[in-house]
Amino acid sequence: MTQVAYGTSVLGLLGIVLVILLLVAWWALKSKHVLKPIRAILACLVVIFVLAVFWVEWKFQPWMPAGRAVQLSRERIGDYDVQVWQRKNAGLSEPFATALFIRKQGGEWRAFLLDFEDTYRPSVNLRKENSGILVLRDNSRWGHFDEAREVLQRDSNGSEVDGIVINANPPGNWWLRQSSMP
Repeated sequence: MTQVAYGTSVLGLLGIVLVILLLVAWWALKSKHVLKPIRAILACLVVIFVLAVFWVEWKFQPWMPAGRAVQLSRERIGDYDVQVWQRKNAGLSEPFATALFIRKQGGEWRAFLLDFEDTYRPSVNLRKENSGILVLRDNSRWGHFDEAREVLQRDSNGSEVDGIVINANPPGNWWLRQSSMP
């Protein structure tokens, strides 16, 4: 099943469940045989379900086509232009890939794969640090870009990533070449 077909199936199934829930709630609100506390509980459950559906749809973006890239941030930190992008993957598990693009002003862009994500638009913050740029994810230290050596060091395992040079503005073709990134 393709990603688009899967996304459509999920949306359709959630829509059917929502319609059934709304019909039951409508019947309960109109029926004189159902007690008021039960009506209130049912109405609360419908509201909670609707909000949960919207939250799930936002986090997983099943309608977004595979390969589409979205810019999460763009800033200048010291002598560097820095951008963070997220791309929708074709797979069902970890449907997003997040990358850091960085270049010294006037130089070439380098792409670093930060992580594969389960949700849309993770919180990635960048901050100038003594010898480079600190990468924070959800306010926790994720890694560090060393300006002198132009490598990204991951805090989780201490590995260093050289990144790949792209010959275009971000996101360029980084997703086509991601297999060369560890």
